[in-house]
Amino acid sequence: NLVGNEMQTDVEYTLQTFAPLIEYDCSSQLKLFLCAAYVPMCTPKAPVHAIGPCRSLCESVRIRCHPVLQGFGFPWPPALDCDKFPRENNHETMCMEGPGELHQPQQEQDLYGLPGQGISGGLGGKLPMDCSGLAKSHLYVRLPRSGRCAPLCEADILFTPAEKHLAEIWVSTWAYAALGLALVATVCLLASDGSRLASAKWSRLLSPLIWCHNMVTLGWAVRFMVGRTGTACGTDPQAPNESLLTVAGLSNA
Repeated sequence: NLVGNEMQTDVEYTLQTFAPLIEYDCSSQLKLFLCAAYVPMCTPKAPVHAIGPCRSLCESVRIRCHPVLQGFGFPWPPALDCDKFPRENNHETMCMEGPGELHQPQQEQDLYGLPGQGISGGLGGKLPMDCSGLAKSHLYVRLPRSGRCAPLCEADILFTPAEKHLAEIWVSTWAYAALGLALVATVCLLASDGSRLASAKWSRLLSPLIWCHNMVTLGWAVRFMVGRTGTACGTDPQAPNESLLTVAGLSNA
């Protein structure tokens, strides 16, 4: 392709790393630009067989998405340097110009959310600085850079404290019981006479399962000894005074 990948698996892996940026919707042309750069259109009729994005398309996406990457602490990828792409689409250098942006670019001050202002929405509107659009919005904290609402560590949003306590007791009881059974099975396996053919066969079959089960139950045991807060919560540089529930996302890497 136009960025130097030779294996389809490399292209697939690279495109997956852009999933958070696509979800953020910083540019309506981002998907087209990535597809044109990493999976260009190929035709023998063109002077250059691989038809990728034009420089104007690249710059349009970069203007809108580079501030978002900077907010997460990432630079603009060198492989997507806009100077690598043709200036314009003509009979000598064919390229994809794109349909144009469907919304206005986000300004840097909007991205970082200055006091008293909102964060730019996808259609040029303003998203409120609080999380008023969510149920139990007082249990969330908005992170200005990403524009997302993070739940507080001890917030009871989906489940009540009683339901959480019951689930913790239920899971911990079975985890410790499973750990005990796995340890007993391990001792029995080690104490068995491996010289006999039948015993050796069962040892080969059960040993991986028992050790795997030991590791899983040990992980649950560590979870209950450390506690929910120690394993599921943390702080964010954007809200250093709040303990937040860790959720999936690039910002937690």
